[in-house]
Formats: sequence, C-alpha cells, structure tokens
Amino acid sequence: MKRLFVFAVIFTLAFGALAAMPTRAATTITVWTTGSEDDALIFKAAADLWAAKTGNEVKVEAVSWNDTYAKNLAAVTSGQGPDIFTGGLSYGIDFGSKGGLVNLGEKFADDIKSMREVTYQGVWPSIVNTAGEVFAVPYDLTVYLMYFRPDLLKEAGVEAAPKTWEELTEAIKMVQAKTEGSAFAMQWGNAQWLYFANYLYQAGGDFYTPDCSEVTINSEAGVTALEFMASLYQEYGSPTDGWPDLENGLVTGQYPFGATGNWLVGSLDVGKPEIAGKWEIAPLPAGPSGKSTVFLGGRVMGIMSFSQNVDLAWDLIKFLYTEEGASAMLSKATEKSAIFFPPVTAYYDLLKVDAAKLEAIKTQLNDAKGPPNCPGWEEGANEVQRLLDTVLLKDADAQEALDAAAAELERLLNE
Repeated sequence: MKRLFVFAVIFTLAFGALAAMPTRAATTITVWTTGSEDDALIFKAAADLWAAKTGNEVKVEAVSWNDTYAKNLAAVTSGQGPDIFTGGLSYGIDFGSKGGLVNLGEKFADDIKSMREVTYQGVWPSIVNTAGEVFAVPYDLTVYLMYFRPDLLKEAGVEAAPKTWEELTEAIKMVQAKTEGSAFAMQWGNAQWLYFANYLYQAGGDFYTPDCSEVTINSEAGVTALEFMASLYQEYGSPTDGWPDLENGLVTGQYPFGATGNWLVGSLDVGKPEIAGKWEIAPLPAGPSGKSTVFLGGRVMGIMSFSQNVDLAWDLIKFLYTEEGASAMLSKATEKSAIFFPPVTAYYDLLKVDAAKLEAIKTQLNDAKGPPNCPGWEEGANEVQRLLDTVLLKDADAQEALDAAAAELERLLNE
C-alpha cells in the first residue's frame, strides 16, 4: 500500500487538483459505455464520486457491443450524442480519422504524457495512429486466459495445463480418449478474427508490418496459424458455435479446459459454485514463435468533437485514473461478480483475485498485443472474417483465403 500511496501522490502532482466546486449551475456530462448495464454501473461508481466533488452531474448509458460501433458512428456523423464514449481499442483511431473526436494528444499533451507513463504500455500501439495522434485513452483491459480443471485433466492423464500447441492437441486427444465429444472450447471470439489473432501472434506473424506499410496477414506464419486453428475444429472437434458454454463445460467435464477473457475470473465461482476451488487459469499455449502472445482487448474512452463540455469531460476521465476513482470501479465490479482490469499498472494489486490467479493474469498480460492501428483495418475486418470463415467452417485453402484478405486490406490501406 505504501507503493500505491507514493504513486497516488505522484499522479496528483502530475495531473493537478480536480476541478473546484463551481458557482454556476451544474453541468451534465453524458457518457455512453460499451457493454452491459453492469459495465455502466461500474463507470458510474467513479463518476458519482467525481460529480459529488465538482458539483456536476453524470448520466451513464450502456450500449451493447452489438450496437456500439453503429451507434457511435451515427453520433460522429450527426454531431449528436454523448460527451464521452467508451468502445473497442480501435475506435479512437477510426472515429478520430473521421473528425468525430477531440485530439487529446494535442489539447491535453502533458496529461497524455503522464498517462502513458503509468499505464500498461502494450495497449498504446493499438490506440495511437500512424501519425502519433491520440484520440482516446485506455479505459480497461481484457486478455485471453486458459481456464482448466486440474482434476479432470489428470483423470485423462494430462498432468498440467498445456504450454505449447503440440501439448494442447495431445491433451485434447487424451481427454477425448476418456470421454466422447469436444474437449477444448474457444469462447471469446470463437471462429473469429479475434481468436485467429492469438494463433497469428503465437506463430510469429501479424496483420501488418509495424509501420503499416505492408499487409502481412498472408505470410507463412499466417497460413500456419490459420491451418492450426482450423484443425482444432475439423480434426479435434472444438465447437464452432458463436459462444460455447465453457462455464457449464467446466462443470460437466465436457470442456475440462478452454479459453476466454479474464472476466470469467470474477464470475465463475458465483455462477458455478459447485466448482469453486476446482479450477485454475494459465497463459495460452505457445506457438512456433515460442511465445504465448494473445490478443489484447479492452476499451478506450474519448471525447466527442461536438461536446460543449470538453474540459469537464476530460477532468472526469482523469479522475478515473486516480486511485480513488479506480477503487470505486473495482469495488463495484466485485459487487457485480465481475472483474474490471484498470489500465494503470499500480492498481493491479487492488484486484480482488487470489495471488496465483493474479500472477497468471499478469503473466499473460505481459505477453499480449492489441489490434492493428493501420488505416482501413476497422473497415476491412468484416471481409477478413468472411474469408476466415471459408477456411475454418468450409475447408477452403488457407493461403488463398489469406491472399484475398491481404488484397482487401491493401486496398483499404492505400485509399
């Protein structure tokens, strides 16, 4: 706690005091949070503290992941919507390029510099555009983890969570030799480019070169990744439906192991109390690169360019980065059986997670990489997904599909 206190002092000096109590009428700051109603309540827990300190009001509205891109795009286009939004990591670059967001790196340069010093460094390459502009800052982080039942794996002769692709497929075969049906489930991003990114990174590949000058999704590593992912469905029987019931599978033994986001750490014991204390987590298996690199998700937050309350909105965003603001969100997340992973690294130890699980989360987070920051990625992702489907679900040729995906990304990159 001494370390956190020192950090809090430094952070306060860096950002200055919060806005003083105004003498004018209260201003209402409107926020659209991507996610569930519980996600909105987590944001509001900190926003209410800020409102009490400043004499203003905050209205927080939840927007589902299915609707968030279209709704925020409509707001950007029409000039009507919230003061602050939260959304996917690539939204800042996308909406900023359309003129819909305040250039935070320009208007609040000193604050952005301080934020970058205290937050998880791996997220910034995905949210800063190729011109070095910052239109949104990290709100929270999400990372893939492997969930497993050690007792069920041992019954099948698997002594530990697999650490390589080869160990993964061998473990699947050993489990299937004891039981019928599937053994390993991929939940978040199943059969989607999100999960493909894990295997692409683990194979040593990427979607583009680091400077976005060339598309590389169709490299040898890309083909290796896609063929391996396809084999998990076609050869090893992993479920292809959009969201396999990994939670229930861990209970019944249908899925003694599987992978999804870190949120399950907070909710699994509550939702499935019969296996409390019987499950563990680990980083995903490493690929040919020797690394277990996974896709880094999460949300960013930014200020709409049409907002009439830019300075106040920014003051609220800064408050979320204080220990007081983060603690309020973490407490509300715990109350809702959720896990909120703040971007400020000094706050990781405030998470209500046992030491072993927290260490596994930190280990995987330190080997994670976000989505591309290259022009055209957001527009091209749907076509990439369509082409991946032809391989994962229809047994098309991986090289041909990735060549077509690369051609589309190249077109958008050079528009």
